[in-house]
Amino acid sequence: MRSVRVVDMSQTMLDKRNKNAGKELIEWDLNIFMPEEWDEEKDDSYFDPASWKIHVYTHKDGDQNEWDDAIALTADEIQSLGFNRDEYFKDEVDLWYGLDSFRLDYWDKMSDRLKEYFDKLPKYWEDMREGTYGDRIKS
Repeated sequence: MRSVRVVDMSQTMLDKRNKNAGKELIEWDLNIFMPEEWDEEKDDSYFDPASWKIHVYTHKDGDQNEWDDAIALTADEIQSLGFNRDEYFKDEVDLWYGLDSFRLDYWDKMSDRLKEYFDKLPKYWEDMREGTYGDRIKS
């Protein structure tokens, strides 16, 4: 009499079909801020509510690294996102927001330019090592 051994292949098949199985997701954070400007005549600094920027950072093992230069938002993007009217941003000049949460909260208000920029960010650390992104991180 022969015995039949049953092997559960469901997970094996999933792992083979999912090229990202076992990869580590990148945690992206956004530093959303108004840059400090200098008024020569008044010899004083100020923050212009028409000059918001977004700086993208990665986080891993307690390290924080800049991804690229800060993105200067256009007047239309600032108006559409409503930072100057939003309770979270109102009366603030420098805040942090997780990219995943920002996308959920502001996707419908984002310009195509911002959506495209965020969509092009690598999803996994392994993609950074294998791809051409390594030179983008500024330590």
